Amino acid sequence: MAHLLVENLSSSSSNNRQITSASSCHWALESCTLTDPKVIALVCFEQSNYAVHLHPKDKRGYRSIVRLINNDQIFSTINRDYTSVERIGLALAMTLVTEAYNRVVPIAQNAVTGNNARLLDPKTVTIQLGITQEPIFLHGHVFGCGDPERKYIDDVQLDGPILGTLFNMNTSSPSESDHDKKVSWKSDEINIVVRRLETEIENIHHAYKIHGLTVITRNTFFNIYIVRHGETDWNTQKRLQGHTDIALSAKGKLQACQLQEKFAGIHFSKVFSSDLIRARSTAELILGSNKSTINETPLLRERCLGTWEGRFAGELKTHLEQTIDVDNFTQEEYLSFKWDDTAESYSDAYQRLQTFIRSIAFSTPISDDPILLSSHGEEQCNRNQTLILLHEQNIRDSLYYENERNESNIPDAFETSGVVLRPDTLIMYIIFDNTFQIGVFCTWLAIRTINCTNKLLDWPDNTFNKLNSEFEGIAYNSLTDTYFIVQETIPSNVSSTEYNSNIFEVQIITNVTFSSINLIQSCRINWTFESTSKGFEGLEFMMHHKRNKNYLLALCEGNKCKPQSNSEDPVTSLGNGKLVVLDKHETTHNNSCQWVSVGIINLPFDVKFRDYSAISAYKQNTLTYIAVTSQENSQVWIGIIEEIDQNPYFRITSSNKTGVYNLPRTIVNG
Repeated sequence: MAHLLVENLSSSSSNNRQITSASSCHWALESCTLTDPKVIALVCFEQSNYAVHLHPKDKRGYRSIVRLINNDQIFSTINRDYTSVERIGLALAMTLVTEAYNRVVPIAQNAVTGNNARLLDPKTVTIQLGITQEPIFLHGHVFGCGDPERKYIDDVQLDGPILGTLFNMNTSSPSESDHDKKVSWKSDEINIVVRRLETEIENIHHAYKIHGLTVITRNTFFNIYIVRHGETDWNTQKRLQGHTDIALSAKGKLQACQLQEKFAGIHFSKVFSSDLIRARSTAELILGSNKSTINETPLLRERCLGTWEGRFAGELKTHLEQTIDVDNFTQEEYLSFKWDDTAESYSDAYQRLQTFIRSIAFSTPISDDPILLSSHGEEQCNRNQTLILLHEQNIRDSLYYENERNESNIPDAFETSGVVLRPDTLIMYIIFDNTFQIGVFCTWLAIRTINCTNKLLDWPDNTFNKLNSEFEGIAYNSLTDTYFIVQETIPSNVSSTEYNSNIFEVQIITNVTFSSINLIQSCRINWTFESTSKGFEGLEFMMHHKRNKNYLLALCEGNKCKPQSNSEDPVTSLGNGKLVVLDKHETTHNNSCQWVSVGIINLPFDVKFRDYSAISAYKQNTLTYIAVTSQENSQVWIGIIEEIDQNPYFRITSSNKTGVYNLPRTIVNG
């Protein structure tokens, strides 16, 4: 009997397999979403998803890839054996894509691969699935054959492969004859070919529904209203409910009736409710006479809490604090944790919800009216809640194909130090402390509304691009459509043992035909640091409406705005975070400027971080929330910021709706 040696991205190990690291450079490890300009479609069969996208490094025959992807993290499923259902799904998806190619080129061909990276050690009879250079992933190739010089799709030449010869898909030798060596895509060709193949798939995919295929070529958008059921007696008593069927209290019924008033005039195209009576009754009271339209489903139930249902939430919290260090769990451990086999883990509940969301996403919309979901919330039983990592993507990889420049101009690695989301275009601008270049990244909503492309913008003086920028924070001023970027520290012009910081004000222009950074002003901050390692680490723009003035809030990296000394206790020295309120002073006679400290805001006592790495503020209804992150603690604190009349002009407080959240500690794709 042969033994399996499996290489994977995970660093864990077990008795029957040895797991090592696979290279993260292979394109199979990139994520696949419909916002990626190379992606043509997503195909679903049973519970499996497949991405259809152009081959990222070879355009011969308009070559595309169909590959199995992980349902929740949209990456390839690598280095494992695959089920017959997964292989059937791939075959059906390949047939669909091949038929689409047949409508474009004289001859369409395909090849199914995915288990080609195997090695056998004859001495130990060990089969190795996947190698460091190339992981195993279930996928296939589709390509067209015809006249290599002809343009079958608009102005894009076929560029091979040669008819009547074996198509070597892995060739990379420059000595190969024309049309039999890899040909790189041009950025404008990708969009043209994707749009044509997308159109052909849309024209034929309905015939594949009978075989169980669902095809999505564009992001589907729904407006969904999610309500938590009204209060129950167990909610008041802080008892754990889970799947126990507890009815609404009198107050809970009143809350649902108040929601009916709030939703007056809104017509819901569909209404879904958990089948537990507290959620069903809430939906009925909201809908009134239209309650017969409610679709009940157990998929929307609260997480099952097993033997702890009916007991007090405080008891479970105490039990977990005394027996398990939940706060130091990795994301994977946190999601899969359950205290016994009678309970559901978060992953279990997530799988239920994912099944429900898939059923909505793949259904034909009745109208553009919103959908109502009546479901549940949950009492948190650990000290700090942990945020869930939904998606991540390597910055360099996301720029490699979209960036219209020589790859050598892109740094080998990016030390990301700040990000800001422009609210009107929903484009993210990212700064790095190892380059003066600024990254432009398109969110899926930005791509939906404008023609947006990821790109890297050069600093106005190109000689700065390969220098360390020391950029640490970026903020957006919507009043002037400009951005402020803070450098952590720069040498003082007064003393060789002191350091200041500097703020650049820039305009960033991004459109289809032209993109650039325009430097408006560079101003020092009149604040002194003792070293280069602990300066300003975050920046936020704030309007003070009562004073009719604008300020910048600069976040100090160190506690008390100082580096921690070796003599300080690392525990008792936690906290004492500070924000410096900055006001810009300009001198007209010599055209000079300076950011002047006009106040210091002390962060609340419960923000007990070892360091402070970023800051962001956002307004929701009548309140403005502020978030502060810590790199060393791997946590984020959320509080409330409000204007005050006296110095320092802003006050930051905690509330029962704010607190500390653990950041995810599992990296999906290094």
